[in-house]
Amino acid sequence: MTFSSRTTSLDVQRNLEANIEKRTKDTFGPQLGKRLLIFIDDMNMPQVDPYGTQQPIALLKLLIDRHGCYDRSKELHWKQMKDMGYIAAMGKPGGGRHAVDPRFISLFSVFNMTFPSNTTLYRIYSSILSGHVTNFSDEVKATVKGLTKMTMALHTSVMAAHSLSCCYQ
Repeated sequence: MTFSSRTTSLDVQRNLEANIEKRTKDTFGPQLGKRLLIFIDDMNMPQVDPYGTQQPIALLKLLIDRHGCYDRSKELHWKQMKDMGYIAAMGKPGGGRHAVDPRFISLFSVFNMTFPSNTTLYRIYSSILSGHVTNFSDEVKATVKGLTKMTMALHTSVMAAHSLSCCYQ
């Protein structure tokens, strides 16, 4: 699941229910004998409502903590969910990303990855670009180093200008 600022709890529930099947009267899950692993990308993107909550996060907290959720029909039957696991990724708050409830975060094992060094980024980007120009002439291949350095310098410049403009708003 990829979250955005427009993701709702209904979106999450519909996406989830599309990937599970009924096992018994009130028990649902992936095909018997299988496990469903749900990857949530940009977990801290959903909008914060007037009450300070993110509704998709509240639904996920219920799913993970209580192993189920309520059916959205008139009867509001409880749906027990089995054989499901959750993995999520998010960036630090800012730029449209919001802080996520620490009680929800405590349900996960948290790993923090620092941003790669410029040397590592250069190696990654120049390798990708080199792969794209393998069928080109040697003259074009020779531009990979300079083009990668120039693009990284442009990115650094734009990010510095962006952080300065954010301070004066």
